[in-house]
Amino acid sequence: MTSSSKIAVRELPLFPLPEVVLFPTRPLPLQIFEFRYRIMMNTILESDRRFGVLMVDPVKGTIANTGCCAEIVHHQRLPDDRIKMLTLGQQRFRVLGFFRTAFAKLVLLLIIKS
Repeated sequence: MTSSSKIAVRELPLFPLPEVVLFPTRPLPLQIFEFRYRIMMNTILESDRRFGVLMVDPVKGTIANTGCCAEIVHHQRLPDDRIKMLTLGQQRFRVLGFFRTAFAKLVLLLIIKS
């Protein structure tokens, strides 16, 4: 890590996706239909509009230890309560640990900014 890198530790809602990797500055369109993730996204939309995206290996059942913070840049609520959204990758992070909340996992993470 270079001396110009900034490190911050924070809690971030986690959205694991099978075989999907998000990179900084890249868009990721999502359609949120599962009840617990609709609740999570509603909470995120009321705060800083950021959540962590981590890749899940569906064969091994493992979650990556590095991911990317996503920011919701546009969203649309559908009549059946699904949410269509466009997110944009922000900074990478490294997972320090997990803990569970009522609606989804949250992750304690290390943000790595270049």
